[in-house]
Amino acid sequence: MHHIDIEKARKEMAKRDLDVLIAASAVNVHYCTGHYSGLQHHMGDQVRLAVIPIDSQPFVTCPAWEASFFEKSGVFEAFEFPEEVYFKYPPEADIYLKAQENVNDLEGLRDLDVSHRIMKSPILLAAKIINGRKLRRAKIGIDREYITAVVFEEVARAFHDSDIRDGTQIFADLRAIKSDEEIRDMVEAVRCTEQALEACAPLIKEGENLLEIKRKLFEVMSQKAGAEPGGGIAVGPLPPGDETASDKDQLRAGQVVKFDGGASYNHYGCDIGRSWAVGEILKQERELFSNIIEASDAMVEKLQPGTKVSDVYRVGNEIMRRVDSNYGRRVFMGHSHGLEIHEKPYISPTTEDLLMPGMVMCVEVPYYVPEGNSFQLEDEYLITTDGHKRLSERLPRALL
Repeated sequence: MHHIDIEKARKEMAKRDLDVLIAASAVNVHYCTGHYSGLQHHMGDQVRLAVIPIDSQPFVTCPAWEASFFEKSGVFEAFEFPEEVYFKYPPEADIYLKAQENVNDLEGLRDLDVSHRIMKSPILLAAKIINGRKLRRAKIGIDREYITAVVFEEVARAFHDSDIRDGTQIFADLRAIKSDEEIRDMVEAVRCTEQALEACAPLIKEGENLLEIKRKLFEVMSQKAGAEPGGGIAVGPLPPGDETASDKDQLRAGQVVKFDGGASYNHYGCDIGRSWAVGEILKQERELFSNIIEASDAMVEKLQPGTKVSDVYRVGNEIMRRVDSNYGRRVFMGHSHGLEIHEKPYISPTTEDLLMPGMVMCVEVPYYVPEGNSFQLEDEYLITTDGHKRLSERLPRALL
């Protein structure tokens, strides 16, 4: 189990003059505490908070039955709230009301549905604890871009005398630099994906179908404990008049099978793109893929600490615009990733972030042809102190 680097988080908080940092979204609570809650990912941002004060012990507010899981990190104290809570909500009140203290007066509570009770409980409890630590009128950052407006409004009401700010960028900056443990999990995800694609390669030929390929893909990805299958596989061009491919259709000469995505390991994913030709394809299509490799190589050369991310985009996009002048409309040619498949920084023309050691970047050069063959080439690179290392190193990058 790995969790947020508390001291690094507090340094970022100090830079932004924050007293408290709150993670309310499923993904950032997971990142902070190391505990993955399937229920929270299912329900969204309504049932848990991870709170980091600038100068006291971090804590989580969570359902009673889950407290022990959060405490396993040894970093976060767990404060339980009962799952069945009924209460009135005067914003000025300092309240944490247990269920037995609330069910006495049901008249006026009948308009509160279950989801609102569940959402308000951890927020009210967090406000109670923060106020008890003499942090009234605190400057509080919360991952606003990840949560609903309703959750943000409830936080603002509970901390009504505090200065509530957007702390999304703190989480983005911290998550962009991976720990050694995170990198190990991401490499495991890559290896599971590579093994699955190697196992599928002999099936990509005339007469086979996507259904069998997908079965093999997910079967191999699932063999390692802790791994979860993922990724998508598609084929083109389709027969005239068909808008989507049937998994049971036989592959035909001249088609291209395209894979994008990958397995996850301990909830850290990977994103790899590969393309396979079925039999012979057009000469110009093979030339096109040569341009894709050229663009990818030019981008990879730029993967050095201190390089502006937009410069990585620029060199690849310039090459692809020579192939297709419309390629300049594509404003996304890669990204970081981790707990989410797409994370900041994004390889785009407007990203001013600098590459730093510990970042894992996906360099992505796709090309989609309406009613024709489409291609994908994507690899993962760890930014090191003196350059980069390709993590997805087992699979050939050529058109397979």
